[in-house]
Amino acid sequence: MPLNFPTTVDVQAKFREAYELIDVVGDEVLLMLRNAAGTFDDVGPLKAKVSELRMQDIAAGSTARVGDLRAILRASSIPAGMGRMEQKDRVLWRAREYAVVQYDDATASIGAEVLAVTIIMRG
Repeated sequence: MPLNFPTTVDVQAKFREAYELIDVVGDEVLLMLRNAAGTFDDVGPLKAKVSELRMQDIAAGSTARVGDLRAILRASSIPAGMGRMEQKDRVLWRAREYAVVQYDDATASIGAEVLAVTIIMRG
């Protein structure tokens, strides 16, 4: 009997639908990209699901630490051409600035489509 695995398109659609819930349950964040002048260019506000990292969330050898925050954003909410955030950049959440520790656009990608971006932040 052949196995009926979902197609990449089917899986993308399901995950896209799940990540759209960030617009409902997420908090507003402002991405602050450091420019050549040393000031910040703001992107947003955008919706993100923010949570605190626990010991079991951290991979061995990672630069993330217990107590850092994880912000998950829908990739489609990030302006085209923005590029990856770096450690020089900041995230404003609940009126507080956080330094970017890691920027991950690979974990929530299926096929060639990036569905969500995770930013690990510290502050």
